[in-house]
Amino acid sequence: MKKIIITGIILFSAVFSSVSASAGSKIIKATDYGDKWPLTVSKATLSCHGPGAVYIRANPVPLRPQQYYPVNGLASSQVWIDRYIGRGKKLSNLENIWAFDEKEMAKWGYEVRISIGPLIEDGLELCK
Repeated sequence: MKKIIITGIILFSAVFSSVSASAGSKIIKATDYGDKWPLTVSKATLSCHGPGAVYIRANPVPLRPQQYYPVNGLASSQVWIDRYIGRGKKLSNLENIWAFDEKEMAKWGYEVRISIGPLIEDGLELCK
């Protein structure tokens, strides 16, 4: 009976730890993306959690704590925020650090932001 209980605990721990662990993260820099860099900060940490919740962690104001920003829809879900960022924590609005595309704005006459598609793709690669 003890062996069954111990085996059950080990299996539960293995499954739970693989679900709750971050699949990966990396530091990304404006120089890595060139003119396609979609943020107003020069560097950030890109991470992917769970089945594909992509976040950016950046410090837009020096000497202040880093902020978490959701990059895709799944990252905005409160379930993932509670699990990976911390219960009750709030995410910052990505628009606060999402850069405008000046060329496209001049062309079209309204606000256009630089695509965050490359960050989503790179973030999802971290989940693999």
